[in-house]
Amino acid sequence: MLFRGANAVGYTSYPDNVVREFVAESVRCGVDIFRIFDSLNYVDNLKFGMDAVRDAGGVVEATLCYTGDLSDPKRSKVRAGAGLGVDGGRGRRSTVWPPGG
Repeated sequence: MLFRGANAVGYTSYPDNVVREFVAESVRCGVDIFRIFDSLNYVDNLKFGMDAVRDAGGVVEATLCYTGDLSDPKRSKVRAGAGLGVDGGRGRRSTVWPPGG
């Protein structure tokens, strides 16, 4: 399921208890993988979504949105993901938040 952080699957922010129960019900109904993003890369929203999915027993795939010019070799590329359970873009990721927790 594509999951918009604290917005769940909608375009508005929902109360924490609504998001947590939605995720729990989704897992009970068979949804197991949740790809979580926040359009502004607001890490607190990512963490909230990751916590909700992990607590419900789902699999987390957290993502960061990148809208820079990847075709310009003069522009540095973003090395992101530290603290989000990924290894800086080398393809491995953790389904546990916080890392080591």
